Amino acid sequence: MTETIKRDAANEMLRLLNTCKVHLKKQNLYSCLINFREVLKKALSTKMLAQDEKQVLEEINSFQKALFDSKIYRDFFGPATFHNNDLKTTLDFINMLIDVEEEEIRDKSKTLNDSQIVDSFVGNLSLEEKISFAKAALDRGDLGKAQEILEGDEEAANMLFELLVDLGIRFRKKREFEKAIREYHKALLIYPDDECVYYNMARAYLEMGAFDLAEIAIEKALELNPNFTQAIELRKYLKHQTSKIH
Repeated sequence: MTETIKRDAANEMLRLLNTCKVHLKKQNLYSCLINFREVLKKALSTKMLAQDEKQVLEEINSFQKALFDSKIYRDFFGPATFHNNDLKTTLDFINMLIDVEEEEIRDKSKTLNDSQIVDSFVGNLSLEEKISFAKAALDRGDLGKAQEILEGDEEAANMLFELLVDLGIRFRKKREFEKAIREYHKALLIYPDDECVYYNMARAYLEMGAFDLAEIAIEKALELNPNFTQAIELRKYLKHQTSKIH
């Protein structure tokens, strides 16, 4: 009986890891992190058979590599890495990432975080409510939920996109560059091929002194629109600045 309980616990962890993979595939980052935290907590508190422990640890290592390699993770957290076979350190790190996400949405209505309520009423939401719900989903990293809310409503998608770009510009002007870049990344989740967002992102990176990232962003803007005059001028300025450094 004892062995059965242990094996059931291992199977439950593997099931939760599969749930994490589904959320990651849908680009629901916040939901993915919440479920992954539960896996880590269970793995640390459950005494398992050696073969089950080995399998669970291998699956955790494999999943955290997939998480780190995912675009949405890097968009939100940058190149922050995990440690294989160190569940306690990984759990502490995941808790930190979740705290970062929840800080963004702590002051929002509980309704905005209740996806079941959104599921029930998404067809009856006003334009303003759609934008608000979709932004809350993007703020917590749930791209799939945001896409579901905005599906078929180009006006709502356009207005949310413009709101995010405007927020990015405001943050850049206040020299809160990391916040600005975060908003630009959210905007690109809606329209990934907008050259103006990459141009604004390049300006933010340039002003914060991240010349290599500014160069990547401005090159992407010009790849999308080779005749983008402002981007051409910014690239020239960037090359001049980097030449003085080197």
